[in-house]
Amino acid sequence: MTTHISESLLFDLEGDVGVLTLNRPRKRNALNDDTIRALGEFFRSPPDGVRAVVLNASGDHFCAGLDLSELTERDAVGGLHHSRMWHKALGELADGAVPVVAVLRGAVVGGGLELAAAAHIRVAEPSAFFALPEGQRGLFVGGGASVRVPRLIGVARMQDMMLTGRVLSAQEGERLGLATYLVDDGLVTALDLAEKIAANSPVTNYAVLQALPRIAEVGPEEGLMMESLMAAVAQSSSEAKERMGAFLDGSGPKVKTASQSVEVLRPVPHDARKTSRVGAYLDWLETERGRPFDDWNALQRWSSTDIEDFWETIWDYFGVVTHAPYEAVLTERAMPGAQWFPGARINYAEHSLGTDADRDTIVVKARSQTRDDIDMTFAELRDEVRRVRAGLVELGVQRGDRVAGYLPNIPETLVAFLATVSLGAVWAACAPEFGAPSVIDRFGQIDPKVLFVVGGYTYGAKPIDRRDEVAQIRAALPGVSAVVSVPYGSVTVDDDVTSWNELGRNDSGAPGSLPDFEPVPFDHPLVVLFSSGTTGKPKPIVHGHGGILLETLKNHALQFDLGPGDTFSWFSTTAWMMWNTLVGGLVVRSAIVMMDGNPMYPDIRYQWQVAAETGATVMGMSPGVVMACRRDGIEPVTEFDLSAVRQFGAAGSPLPVEGYRWICDRFGPDVLLNVGSGGTDVCTGIVQASPLTPVYAGEMSGPSLGFAATAFDEDGNEVIGQLGELVITEPVPSMPVKFWGDDDGSRYRGAYFEKYPGVWCHGDWIRFRKDGGVVITGRSDATLNRGGVRLGTAEFYRVVEELDGVTDSLVVHIEDDQGGMGKLMLFVVTVGELTDDLRTTISTALRTSLSPRHIPDEIHAVPVVPYNRTGKKLEIPAKRVLLGADPSTVVAPGSLAQPDSLDAFASLQ
Repeated sequence: MTTHISESLLFDLEGDVGVLTLNRPRKRNALNDDTIRALGEFFRSPPDGVRAVVLNASGDHFCAGLDLSELTERDAVGGLHHSRMWHKALGELADGAVPVVAVLRGAVVGGGLELAAAAHIRVAEPSAFFALPEGQRGLFVGGGASVRVPRLIGVARMQDMMLTGRVLSAQEGERLGLATYLVDDGLVTALDLAEKIAANSPVTNYAVLQALPRIAEVGPEEGLMMESLMAAVAQSSSEAKERMGAFLDGSGPKVKTASQSVEVLRPVPHDARKTSRVGAYLDWLETERGRPFDDWNALQRWSSTDIEDFWETIWDYFGVVTHAPYEAVLTERAMPGAQWFPGARINYAEHSLGTDADRDTIVVKARSQTRDDIDMTFAELRDEVRRVRAGLVELGVQRGDRVAGYLPNIPETLVAFLATVSLGAVWAACAPEFGAPSVIDRFGQIDPKVLFVVGGYTYGAKPIDRRDEVAQIRAALPGVSAVVSVPYGSVTVDDDVTSWNELGRNDSGAPGSLPDFEPVPFDHPLVVLFSSGTTGKPKPIVHGHGGILLETLKNHALQFDLGPGDTFSWFSTTAWMMWNTLVGGLVVRSAIVMMDGNPMYPDIRYQWQVAAETGATVMGMSPGVVMACRRDGIEPVTEFDLSAVRQFGAAGSPLPVEGYRWICDRFGPDVLLNVGSGGTDVCTGIVQASPLTPVYAGEMSGPSLGFAATAFDEDGNEVIGQLGELVITEPVPSMPVKFWGDDDGSRYRGAYFEKYPGVWCHGDWIRFRKDGGVVITGRSDATLNRGGVRLGTAEFYRVVEELDGVTDSLVVHIEDDQGGMGKLMLFVVTVGELTDDLRTTISTALRTSLSPRHIPDEIHAVPVVPYNRTGKKLEIPAKRVLLGADPSTVVAPGSLAQPDSLDAFASLQ
């Protein structure tokens, strides 16, 4: 919590690092006598437990010097005593026992430079500038500058500043020595440095502060003797002996360069180019297009800068079937408003039903807890799509109409989807576990003409009856002219319906033949995907035929390494964009595994068992399930025959570094771990791995092909090596065509382009390393702002949920309206009681694994963590409840996976 040291000084404690803040922003933090005295008193006797201090300043300026409005006329003796008061106060800082790191921005002028020079490390931001205007004002420095500033930049340069009024920029100050570091976010760097300093031996820190300056000012022989004495004292301390022992036995920290700081769990195999589909694409680029690329990085750079050529090669390489030629690849690099492949006439479904040579190949492997297994060949899938398409025509469905499915992940859903889009009609789906209000919120926005439904399903061993929900949904959708009842399980919808089995019985197509396809423009609506709707009505995100087709061809073949002969297994409900990713496996002629029911039934091994039974070559799983399997001691490769698996995917939430290690250790170097992140908005992965990228411990491999993805700071500048907003700076075909019903495009623009006009802002908080590796720490709107330092939620969960006795967690930050550090609150689901010992264990783990600023101010036990229905933790709604909101008002009805999961937070208001 924030403490007021004086009217102009604020203090916050983060573990053993103190943050002392000059708080006179309206006066550019100009110094008066009270502030100087308070500074001296603070550093003369720092608070107990403080081992390093960050000297920060409110507003845009560090310090503009002496507050001239409070300057009084003094005689020579008075001026002498006043100057000596400054010397004494700043001497407490410079010669004290606690190292000080100053954060410099804006004006560092006159007395402000004297204060900065007394600090031991100075971190400047680009806005900083340095000046000593006393010489121009008929004055002389009086706060120690004549001693400390020449030590940094030399007498001649200080004379220049005072005689001519020269102002040094941040870059000049860093080059000359006034600043030790020059960074974009000074407070983040200063806190990181202070944490490292605080972790040093106190004896060593004392020697560096007290002995080193004195040694530098005496003669060589005296200096060497003082060094020997200080070294003997330092190394005799018990802490020094302990640290040296750790270094010698290999358990202590090693000196590493930045490029060595992240462990490579799986380097790129030596034969990866020869054995992968992306390698074949590279060979084609070189021979057919004269574009040789030596490695993945070169290919990715080209794909995200020369975007017109890249996407044209995807069109040509995969042989997109078009009924009319395109006039250009891209009319203009505009966001929003990019128009891809104008003139082309295509249909997504035409690419999803295989070739004639594939007709006898099993392409759908359906596993359900409601009925027996079903396998379908391409020929059988064609027949069903053709039949249901004919039935939809009989029901009056035409190009542009909407068809909706209240259906689980079963073959009938796939058939209904492909039949719908083959007509040029638009598909949308909700999983039957959604309650009626959630479905109405979604389907009510698009006014469907036909509704496919099931009457129920089985979840694990529990039968679920959804007939009442179906009745409510039908009543709320007056535009529905026909309801198609899909038989599934023990209950069906029978009132005023068209039976699934009666659809298109008069279809006269030859067995195994393709249906007709309606040629549509590249950007013609294919599917409406809905956002989670956690805090309002879900966004109806419209994706087009061409964008999803090209992205799927590129992603599945070149990143997932899928193609004919493969089997793609990834548990998903029809409400998640991963369902579209799953059925996209058909586009590259691979088989897909459709699972419906409880993914953890009869136990946590279920998804491994299905992958083994179906011969999956690429399988995916949520990070939560991965970590649960690790925690329960499951040995998937030993317990099941997973020898066919070449790639293992994880998406939906961050995978902790322990999960990376666990998967890589179990599968070995022959299996690529592909951890990715993207979303419903682009219906693909923005960052992920490929067969030609290394796997880093705890970090995703980099941007996907075709994505000019990077991180921006608040001002729209690219940042590398530090956290920023995930942005996409060039158009991508799978960006949404529009939001349904958003006729003027205002809702679409507001969702992605409001923060950085002309640049897609995705809403994730991300860090790109210069030499590869990407970390997403959470949604940017859920990122914790702790005294100006942003902390990602994912890193909290990684540490806390690995502890014995903790099964789940959620963290929020309550801001301080006075500008202080605020309150960091951690909520945990525990196996037993939340004891003081467990609280201490949690705090110690966060401090050790992350930093002192990650230590919560409060830790509370809750019975359950709130999630939405797609498995996302709901930090923002929980925070709003803690601030006093009614739980029933902070989330849309039906969006909570467990309806009462916010109630515990209300009790803490």
